[in-house]
Amino acid sequence: MADKEIYDENSSRSSSDADKEFLLDENEGVQRRAALKLSRRWHVWHLVFNYFIIFVLAGALIWEKNRLNVRDLSNAVYSPIDAILEYKPKLFSDNVFQETPYQEPYDDETDKLWDDLYNASGFVLLDYEDAMRIPNETVLVGKEKKGLVQIEVMHQLHCLNTLRKILTPARYPGLRLHKPDGTENPDVRTHINHCVDRLRQGVMCNSDTGLLFWKWHEGVQEYVLNFGSMHKCANFDAVREWAFSRNTDADNLPSNVYIGDELRTKEPMGN
Repeated sequence: MADKEIYDENSSRSSSDADKEFLLDENEGVQRRAALKLSRRWHVWHLVFNYFIIFVLAGALIWEKNRLNVRDLSNAVYSPIDAILEYKPKLFSDNVFQETPYQEPYDDETDKLWDDLYNASGFVLLDYEDAMRIPNETVLVGKEKKGLVQIEVMHQLHCLNTLRKILTPARYPGLRLHKPDGTENPDVRTHINHCVDRLRQGVMCNSDTGLLFWKWHEGVQEYVLNFGSMHKCANFDAVREWAFSRNTDADNLPSNVYIGDELRTKEPMGN
């Protein structure tokens, strides 16, 4: 009987120890699973955080690149006219079948229309502060040291008007390509070549993206281009007014000054 009691006691202790070990193992398993779950959760959040940082940095880089591009485009070539420049939609005339006043006839009235576009803007004076910001050096005039410039669009209009006049040499003998003796006038040839290529550069630079359309023409019984199309245009009247208000007479300008080509404004020698 004593042996049985001893056996039962040992058996009871053995069972109790086993239960404790089981509970310990189970507890350790729960802890390991909890730790593993926590580790996985932390790993997921770590990945999310890393991706978030990458996304933010990528977005910042793209924004900065775009910002620099916009800044470079707007400031690459400074012009004080940009401050007043605005764009508006404009309907171009279909000047093939309906001429504008700037076409024919070649008479004093038409000449005046062309001259009034640009003639009073050949010598524009910039304030000294603006002159110091332009990308190329130019002459500084007078005690106020104003910068002497000409606006590109005005020069292009001059070139276009010159080519227009060359079409009618009888009216504009000074622009005849050939002299009375039949020899070529090299000055006129040079002027023509200059104007043609200057206009080419201007047209390509501005790259008007307006669209021309086709239409059926009853008179010729075929499709023709419709030149009466909409375009996005700079407000030329505002540019013209700005230029005319700053124009000076050529007689007021010095002629014996050096004009260099360095990328800065330079005061003329002798002033």
